[in-house]
Amino acid sequence: ISSNMISLKVYGPMVEKWYGTKKFLFVYLASGIFSNLSTFLMNVSPLSIGASGAIYGLIGALNGFYRKNRAVLGNTAEEGLKEIRLDLIANATLGVFLKNIDHFGHLGGFFGGLLVSWVV
Repeated sequence: ISSNMISLKVYGPMVEKWYGTKKFLFVYLASGIFSNLSTFLMNVSPLSIGASGAIYGLIGALNGFYRKNRAVLGNTAEEGLKEIRLDLIANATLGVFLKNIDHFGHLGGFFGGLLVSWVV
């Protein structure tokens, strides 16, 4: 739970800055839905709790924003994408060693956020 709070504190303000409050909330909620659908469709676990899928969606939306705006943002976009890659690698590595991590929920949230970022 503390990891979710830290990640939300790091990524939330960035996504809200680039998308605005209403779109931020839409991305967050839609990512949570995508996360839960992914978990349900993969039938991995009967129960998955927490906000990590929605937070991964914020990371996916930020990834989409940087990719869409590379020409305008230049080095800022490249640095942001690099940080996202490093964070995803670190979380995936940590997830290998921890039990009860909903990897499909994380993937669903990330790709849901990425998809939503192209729509909003």
